[in-house]
Amino acid sequence: MKCATLSLAVALLAFSRAAASPTQGSSSPGECCMGELLSEAGLSSELAASTKELFRKNGVDQRVFLTDDYNAVAGLLKELGIDSPLDVFHIYSGLHRTDAEVKTLCSPGQICELNSASEFMCQQNEDKSTREPSGLETAINEVRKLEQQLSKVEAKNDTITTPFTRWGRSECPSSSTLVYSGWVGGAYHSDLGSGANPQCMPKTPTYGRYSDYQWGGIMYPAVYKMQGQNEPWHAENTDRSATCSVCESRGRSTSIMMPGRNTCPDGWTREYYGYLTSANFNIDHRSMFLCFDDQIEAGDDISSSYATHHLYVAAVDCRNSPMCPPYYNARELTCAVCSR
Repeated sequence: MKCATLSLAVALLAFSRAAASPTQGSSSPGECCMGELLSEAGLSSELAASTKELFRKNGVDQRVFLTDDYNAVAGLLKELGIDSPLDVFHIYSGLHRTDAEVKTLCSPGQICELNSASEFMCQQNEDKSTREPSGLETAINEVRKLEQQLSKVEAKNDTITTPFTRWGRSECPSSSTLVYSGWVGGAYHSDLGSGANPQCMPKTPTYGRYSDYQWGGIMYPAVYKMQGQNEPWHAENTDRSATCSVCESRGRSTSIMMPGRNTCPDGWTREYYGYLTSANFNIDHRSMFLCFDDQIEAGDDISSSYATHHLYVAAVDCRNSPMCPPYYNARELTCAVCSR
């Protein structure tokens, strides 16, 4: 008879004797650290406590689980009313430990003297340092490796970041951190050339080589242009300068601007929402569509006599447009910046 089979036979015999005449209130030799090992194996604290108490009443101790015969141990647990495959796996893997593992997981006063039961250890016929691991032990080791890999992936995800610009505000949403804040700048509204894409200009510049020669692209302050009292940002904000901030969201690797909606697709985090802006379609230099915050932070009043970059709220022209409905003619468009 193989050593493992003999071990289980002796263990089951001890169990059957204890079940026939249990000693109430006594503590079996191997249960001293059983609760801690069961909890560490993944059982809930309630299930670990009830399992430990059930074993104590029936005289079952840790030594029963030193056998490699998993099916026999599963049969023993079923006799005790524990038949959930997941619970059986956790109990067996939690108590199927070497002395070194037990000493690592338990405090000194709780260490079970597993070596005292040589009939269970069968050390005289088996060199544990050289024996081949059982199929269950191999599976457990693979699960632990996967858990370690998952922990590494989660740690790596925590270092992933994605930047986005919050137009219209000088601070970032609570879900992100500030890189820098500044003022919105762009091409003069009626110039034919210069850049088409407005920029978030830092409040404090640094210069390299320069000659003060002004024949390239020229940056002008951007201002809100309101045409009616019912616009989202109200007429009193017209000709006031626009602020901005560059932000960084942690744990998310990409971001998008969602035009026409102030919500994000499923699985995405909304960084902020607001209204879609651009230059005036009829009189201004062409510019990009940008998503400005719903609660804009209007800066200084800049008189219209100064050269500025204009920011109008965008809308849809529904003449011959397949977008209408559900879009409506001249209705101001919302937007959202989303990340994941």
